Amino acid sequence: MAKNMKVAAERDAADILKRYWRTGSLPVDPVAIARRLDVNVYSAQLGEDVSGMLIKNVDEDPAIYVDVDDSLPRQRFTVAHEIGHFVDRGIGASTMNYVDRRGGPFTLRELYANEFAGHLLMPAGAVVRLHEANWSAWELADHFGVSQEAIGIRLRRLNLT
Repeated sequence: MAKNMKVAAERDAADILKRYWRTGSLPVDPVAIARRLDVNVYSAQLGEDVSGMLIKNVDEDPAIYVDVDDSLPRQRFTVAHEIGHFVDRGIGASTMNYVDRRGGPFTLRELYANEFAGHLLMPAGAVVRLHEANWSAWELADHFGVSQEAIGIRLRRLNLT
């Protein structure tokens, strides 16, 4: 089941990039993609244990909230993660609510959203190309606008470390 979720996340992220990030430029701007999906993005103080949330109520536009106190790379990943929840639940769904807590429970939906975010922000082809050109993890993280931790996980997922 987990493998199917990872494959679905990769496929869906590639589709979103193709449809909503036509420039192909890097780093990918998850806020611009969210806006093209008609999802509003807000920064707010969410508390020590909350990194982001997606809220969609009946007859309201969907909204993503990210913790203003997080680093920019963390906020970017959180927005991409919440877009993953939005896509996973179905873009036209009338309601959906996710609160992503730091260290929260691991579920298949969280796996999907994390994998989706990794594929969205760090497309495999670009990561492999730059890794083969001997870019360091630090250079890769900076280029993709992600944390050292995120690029490290991505490199492991792509079997590059």
